[in-house]
Amino acid sequence: MTTESVAPHAVHTPTVDIPATVRRLRETFASGRTRSIDWRKQQLRALEHLMLENEPAVAAALEHDLGRKPFEAWLADIASTAGEAKDAAKNVRKWTR
Repeated sequence: MTTESVAPHAVHTPTVDIPATVRRLRETFASGRTRSIDWRKQQLRALEHLMLENEPAVAAALEHDLGRKPFEAWLADIASTAGEAKDAAKNVRKWTR
């Protein structure tokens, strides 16, 4: 199965708008509305485990919905998602500095 990859369209932010955007984002963070790093790590680890523990069901759904063969589903969707979640959990603290 071949899929076409399309680069996302970048949106230009005028320089004069950047200070207001940064201020708004900092206010949102300071409000406590965002979650802690530990909560984020827990969610990422849960995603990793969900993908690995439910591999047969995910593979079956991908085969039913998209016609993906089990190995292709494992390689392209299950293992890659689990691996990305594991890597993100490992690095999220560093990324939020």
